[in-house]
Parts: sequence; C-alpha cells; structure tokens
Amino acid sequence: MNKRYLIFKIQRYSPESDKNPYFKEYKVPIVKGMTILDALFYVKENLDSTLSYRSSCRMGLCGSCAMLINGIPKLACETQISDIDDGVIELKPLPNFPLIKDLIVDFTQFFNKHKRVKTYLIRRDFDEQIHPKVEYLQEKNQLKRLLLYAMCIKCGACYASCPLMIKNERFLGPEVLTKVYRYISDSRDEGIDERLPIIDSSIDGCWNCTTCSTCKLNCPKEVNTLDSIIETRSLIVERGMIQDTIREALESTYLNGNPWGGSKWDRTAWMKGLEIKNLTLGEKADLLYFVGCTPAYENRAQRIAKALTRILQNTNVDFGILGDEEVCCGNEIYNLGEKGLFEMLKEKNLELFNKYNITRLITSSPHCFNAFKNRYGKISFEVQHYTQYIAELIDKDKLKFSKKIEKKVTYHDPCYLGKINGIYDAPRKIIENIPGIKFEEMPRSKRMSLCCEGGGGLMWVKVAAPRLGEFRVKEALEIGAESILTACPFCFIMLDDAIKMINANIELIDVSELVLSAI
Repeated sequence: MNKRYLIFKIQRYSPESDKNPYFKEYKVPIVKGMTILDALFYVKENLDSTLSYRSSCRMGLCGSCAMLINGIPKLACETQISDIDDGVIELKPLPNFPLIKDLIVDFTQFFNKHKRVKTYLIRRDFDEQIHPKVEYLQEKNQLKRLLLYAMCIKCGACYASCPLMIKNERFLGPEVLTKVYRYISDSRDEGIDERLPIIDSSIDGCWNCTTCSTCKLNCPKEVNTLDSIIETRSLIVERGMIQDTIREALESTYLNGNPWGGSKWDRTAWMKGLEIKNLTLGEKADLLYFVGCTPAYENRAQRIAKALTRILQNTNVDFGILGDEEVCCGNEIYNLGEKGLFEMLKEKNLELFNKYNITRLITSSPHCFNAFKNRYGKISFEVQHYTQYIAELIDKDKLKFSKKIEKKVTYHDPCYLGKINGIYDAPRKIIENIPGIKFEEMPRSKRMSLCCEGGGGLMWVKVAAPRLGEFRVKEALEIGAESILTACPFCFIMLDDAIKMINANIELIDVSELVLSAI
C-alpha cells in the first residue's frame, strides 16, 4: 500500500545563526489519526534534529504546543491532520510574542501582565490571606459561571489572535482580562479596588477591546473571553467610572435613541429626496429596512442607506422603514457594559416590531444584525444583513448587473458579520458577480481578518493612535488594490479616517454602493 505524504512548511529561526526567520519544507508520511504534533515528532526524530518546539501533555491541557497552523492559532496536539484540506501545512510561531527559536516564543511579558493585576484571590487582611484561619467557600451560584473562565490553559492562542497587540503591547489582552474578571467577580475576593486602576486604564485595560471575538473564535477551550470583558465593563459602568465620550453616547442613546447626539426627530433627514414607505404612518410593506443609527446620523455612512434604498427600489422590493420611531438596536450599548439601557432598547424595538407586524427585516449594520439575531433572545421575525438579502436577489435572478466595473478590489470582513456570525460568502458572491471586477483577498481575511477598531463601542472611546484601520489600509495598498470594499457603517467610518490619516491613494466603497453603480 502506497504511503501518503504531506509537505510541512515550517518556520525556522536560530538567533545564533539567522538574521531573519525562513521556511524549510519537510515531507512527512501521514497515517490515520495523526496530529500536527505527531508530525513534528517525526520531523525531529527522522528528518531534522535541530527543529525546536514546545510540547508536554499531548492531551490539550498544558497549552505548550500552541502555534499558527495555516495561519490560525491552534494546539498542535489537538489538531488532526485529516481536518486540514490544504496540500501544504504551514507552521509558524504564535504572533504577538517575542521569538526565541523556530516555533518557540517568549511568554515572559504575558505572565508579567498576570503579576500586574494579581490573578489570584486577594483578601484585605493580608495575614489572613497567607495564613487563613477558616475555609473561604465560593457561593454555589457563582461556581458554574466562573468555572467557564477557569478552563483557560494559558496557551496564548487568544493573545496571538488579538489585533490590539499589533499597536499596543501594554494592553493586558483577552486572557489576562478574563482571569481578572474571574477573580473580581468571585464572592471571596476583595481586590477589585486594587485592580481597577489598571483594568480601567485607556492604555492597558478593558476599554481597548474591540469585541471582534477573534480570541473567542480561536480559543481551544472555548472560553468566552468576550463576555468576561463586557462584564468587567459593566462593573466599571455601575461605579460611574467612564470616559466623558462614553457617558455622552449613553446619555444620547437614553434621551434620543441614538449614540450620535442627534435629535430623534432628525432620524429620517438622510432620506431627503427619496420616497420610502413609512410603516409608522399606516403604510404596509413586506420587508422592514432597519436603517440603524450610524447610517441615519453620520454623514459618510448615510451613503450606505441611500445606496441600499435605491437598490431595493430598482429591484421592486416592497419595503418600508420605521421613520423617526426607529431607535438604537443597543448592540454597542451592550458592549459598553450598560446592560440596563440595552434591555430598555430591546424592549422598545420588540414592541415596535410587534406593533407594525414585522415578519422580516434587513439591516445596514452587522452590529444591528447581531443584536437582533443573538442578543434579543427568541424572536418572531426573520433578520438578515443586507449582503445576505442582495445575494439572494442575485440567486433568484431578480438582480442583474448591466455595467462593467473594471477595478482591482479587496474586501474587508466586518467582525460582526464574519467572525461573530460566520457570513463570509454573501458579500464575496456579490463582488464576484459584478462584471469586470478583479478581486483579491488581503493576507488577513475571513476568520483572521484585521479589525477596524470601531466595534465594541470604540467609536466613542478615546484610544491610543494609530487606529487599526491604518494597518488595514496599508495591507490593501500592499496587494495593489484600487478600492477597499466593506459592508459595515463602522468599518466604513474607521477606514475612511485611516485613509485620510495616512493620505493613502485608495478608494473606499461600501458593497451597497458598488452594487448600485453596476446595476
């Protein structure tokens, strides 16, 4: 019986002899049940004894063997070769850590961050903490909830995934923040006041998180790092310790139904010159277009609402809007930790949908889509992001393109559309169906796409420059793209700001605008 072989392309680097890392290929015989770590053992024992990597338990418990496997952080001991379709398997060390040798990285800074925030139980009586006289029992109702965060094995996969590490090495990172929450929410811990100055910091702390969920997506133990960071923010919000810009956004949402400071009566100002059914005036429609706050109030994002409206009109879709009665979906309010306000918005929206008999709706924003789909609980209506709806129109032959658009374009995956909701194909189907388009992916795409840094409420948070959008624009320039496409109002604003900041010669287009120009 012929043996099956795979090529392993492994990054090599020795500080004693190499100026830069390089790749070396190894031909490895593959047998059923073989893992990536098994392949590394084979290379070490039979092909190249100089290869260096970490491993210990071989059971997915120690976290030692985490590395990039075809661009995604995974445990080598848990990753079955049979689950990887590619003919060549590329292995690299975890990013965001200093490189020591080959596949081995330095975790010193990572563990020093744990020391800074003291990821252990703290008691005010220090002598009692060192020499306890009684047993301190955790409340039973906390045990199940906090056990989820205790599953972390400190493998570094989330830290390697975090886009913020590209620009801010001081950021504590998802794993440390998750561990902090595990302790500050423990009934036995008395150290929240000691830790707050660090975790509330605009440079180091939880307000840096974009909630892009790359960490959660790549965690081998499925630890919900995102929830722990949002819960930490909630504790800070309850204490009133928030930036002025956050406070203003929350107050505006409470008073006017949007975080942009606009009047509730100006919500439909964007549609001047457009004839759109208003369901609140007694008009009927098969489909609700939920515009969202950003396309309604932010000048640049209004282009998205106008383009989508014209597409629906050109394809004879029977749709309407909620006019000035529409209020914020609450997604970013939830991400900022103001859960009470989120519940109020949720209740208001569900009342509106019920009042006007909404059975199907589409959104401009992936953030609104996520709120309705994942944060509103059981819903009685169907919700889609507009790219899903347009892709359906193409499939049903209801939308045809008559114009040729001869451009080389790339697509930026919005985190709340791709990573969080798994919608990668719909926008690409739209782009690739447009005549004349030459489409090329950026090196970081789909589940490893680089966040624009607008999510998680960071539109209203003061964060250190540069924004991640600048790195993203540079990636698009490096592949020679003439235009960056996206399908999210937040991404549009952040990338537009980035283009201006670095004075880049590149065009930014929302997918809806591209569709309209090709009809």
